[in-house]
Amino acid sequence: PREALEAFQQALYSDPKSLYARFSRAELLFAEGRYREARRDFHKYLEEDPHSFEAVLQGAICGFYDWNPEEEDAKETLSEILEELSLATEGKETREKALQVRALAREKAGKPEGALEDLHLLLNDSPENRSYLRQKVRLLTTLEKWTEAIQDLTTLEDLRGRAWILSLAGRTEEALADMDRLQESDPRDASLYLLRAEIQLQAQQWTNALATIGKLEKFNPHLPKATLIKAEVYLGKGEPDRAIQLTTEAFNADPLFGEALVLRGKAWLAKNRPDLARKDFQAAISIDSRMKQKIPQSQTP
Repeated sequence: PREALEAFQQALYSDPKSLYARFSRAELLFAEGRYREARRDFHKYLEEDPHSFEAVLQGAICGFYDWNPEEEDAKETLSEILEELSLATEGKETREKALQVRALAREKAGKPEGALEDLHLLLNDSPENRSYLRQKVRLLTTLEKWTEAIQDLTTLEDLRGRAWILSLAGRTEEALADMDRLQESDPRDASLYLLRAEIQLQAQQWTNALATIGKLEKFNPHLPKATLIKAEVYLGKGEPDRAIQLTTEAFNADPLFGEALVLRGKAWLAKNRPDLARKDFQAAISIDSRMKQKIPQSQTP
């Protein structure tokens, strides 16, 4: 790649308007992860060929990969990328990829409804595409459009996913009926016991959740996730001391288990110890930055 880059650079010295050299160098820069430089090349290409949907699309993709929400002009940059992607949807050969990336960019921009529109367009063109359907379900879940999500999961024949969405929709008995069918076919799958317990936890069925974990622990004891579910039960029941004990056990069993620290922090809050809660929240984020989303907003570092 380095030699090829130098060759195309020489070609551009000789002929700065060489479209082949410009596009080829941009592709190589993209392959090396040099997205900002590649984006500049695609934009220069468009100065000579402003009707190239492919160059518009590739430049927008480079911009999206390079986008940093912490930069001062992040909002304006993302708006520009979205405009370019919208233009690229007009090209026959670039439409599908442009819609895929625009859905992701709209989601980044905090526009899940717009992203959902793009998934609908993709599914209109490719109704059998299961990947698009799963992305649509994720967006529907974000938007709490439970009925449509459940319909799509039924189409996907995803009982596991449907059970969880049914529980989020407050349809606990239907969710547990799906779990019954799943566990009949695989009665020793630990993940199914965990999911069943989480559904019961969601419905505040404290006793049933503990009973489910008890059945699991008979053949698969000491799972950190099972311990964490028990801790959530006790915190829900108003027993933060027991929750602290269990989350500590879960974290000691798996020192990369950031969720255990988040839950222990919530238990410290229940005991009116925000100082200790803050330490656990900060430690959880240092292990996994995604834990920031699980921390109460008032406690976000």
